[in-house]
Amino acid sequence: QTYGGFMTNFDAEGMIMEMPEKYLNSQCRMIWWFSQLNSVVPTSSSKEKAKQGVDFLINYLWDNENGGWRWKVKRDGQPVDDGKVVYGQSFAIYALSDYYISTGDNRGLDYAEKTFDLLQKYCADTLYGGYYENLETNWIPSPNGFSAGDRKGLDTHMHLMEAFTSLYLASGKELHKRKLIEIVKLICDKMIDHEAGSGLNQFDLAWHPIPAINIKRTWNAEREGEKPSDPTETTSYGHNTELVWLMVRALKATEESIEPFKKDFKLLLDNAILYGIDFENGGIYRDGLRKGGPLVLEKEWWQHTEALV
Repeated sequence: QTYGGFMTNFDAEGMIMEMPEKYLNSQCRMIWWFSQLNSVVPTSSSKEKAKQGVDFLINYLWDNENGGWRWKVKRDGQPVDDGKVVYGQSFAIYALSDYYISTGDNRGLDYAEKTFDLLQKYCADTLYGGYYENLETNWIPSPNGFSAGDRKGLDTHMHLMEAFTSLYLASGKELHKRKLIEIVKLICDKMIDHEAGSGLNQFDLAWHPIPAINIKRTWNAEREGEKPSDPTETTSYGHNTELVWLMVRALKATEESIEPFKKDFKLLLDNAILYGIDFENGGIYRDGLRKGGPLVLEKEWWQHTEALV
């Protein structure tokens, strides 16, 4: 209620902690949540919470000079990092499309479509397919290495598929449908190990699998805890289960047949069940080898949430 948007840092008792920055991703996810809540149980309260989140998003995270969404701002909205992270742009499309579907506020669809158009203009890789993922303020690709201008990943493209699904459901436009089908087929063709039945993590721009690294602008770069001992052959059990249900959702939205993809869906889920579940203590491991056995035994909340879906 002080600056708008959402608080995201709390202690174990639920008390607000210091929050120096607001990230694009977390703000969009909260908008999406209250939009979903309003769709299921319409109330003035949930609609207003979603609306004030959109107000903050447009007023402070939208880059009026270059277009697109800043990666993060200070709590009061002052810019901190104007980098254009496609992972974050995808969550803006996702949240704003569902916000429009839930509330009818035309700003949601307007800014979702603006973001989609910018991705096609600046990020679409017309040589190898897919999208450049990490760009600077003016949409120029970031440097190679830690800034990851030379990398593509399953995580970002999976969430683009998720975002394009909601955008097509909101707009009904043929262009949005075509780009959604394109990315579904790209993921199946380039990002899945069809022998092991697992998703690959990171690639060079020409879609050759390469060892996964932490990247500058991502929550993963700040992740503490265990590291996989062999990053060249790892997969995420959470991503593999998430990928299946998001792809089914995308195919249903476009009315494409699911039959050609069922074999891959079964491979992904069988691999996650065989290697990703801790049958002794319960729960799902974080990461493991594509062809057998967990490497990182930590358990995080999101893998379990995706598996429940």
